[in-house]
Amino acid sequence: MLGISTTFTTKLEHYNLMGTILRITILFLLTNLSVLAFGQNEPSSQESFERRTRQKKIGQHYIPADLDDAMETLDVIVPEDSKESYAAQSEDFVVERLFFSFGRWIAINWGLYDGSRFSLYLQKLGVDQPDGQKEFVMRAYHRYLNEKDIDVRDLVTRYKREKAVQDSIRISNAQVLETIIRPAKDSLNKG
Repeated sequence: MLGISTTFTTKLEHYNLMGTILRITILFLLTNLSVLAFGQNEPSSQESFERRTRQKKIGQHYIPADLDDAMETLDVIVPEDSKESYAAQSEDFVVERLFFSFGRWIAINWGLYDGSRFSLYLQKLGVDQPDGQKEFVMRAYHRYLNEKDIDVRDLVTRYKREKAVQDSIRISNAQVLETIIRPAKDSLNKG
């Protein structure tokens, strides 16, 4: 009688284990069925960038086509009292003070980080980094509000000069991780 009970318990454990394995397999298949049946490859970041640069809107936000369009768009959405306050300060002051608020709004809503037709426009001008693009737009808007010549060439030159300084500082602060010295190969000796 003891042998029957042990055999029955062993078979029961076996069936329980098989049932658990079957349930896990079914659960795995059900959770991944949509990917297996309908899955498509995610677009590459380059494909995603190219798609975004063709869109007039990303999410709920209109994306300006160029600098004139950006100035007109800001003129419509920025409240009059904010325009007056912005224009009353110096250009450097508003860029420094509003870089992480107004500048961030521009970057996020106009697709400067992930790509947009406006970020592509700025890249073609030579302003290739989102932080530089934010500053470029903020300086241009300040000049626009003060009815000054925006002078795109000056803004691009300023950006490139600042970027070169920042790159130089970054490189000068770089730390050498390892120096490997190898003997020079003698082209006359084969050994």
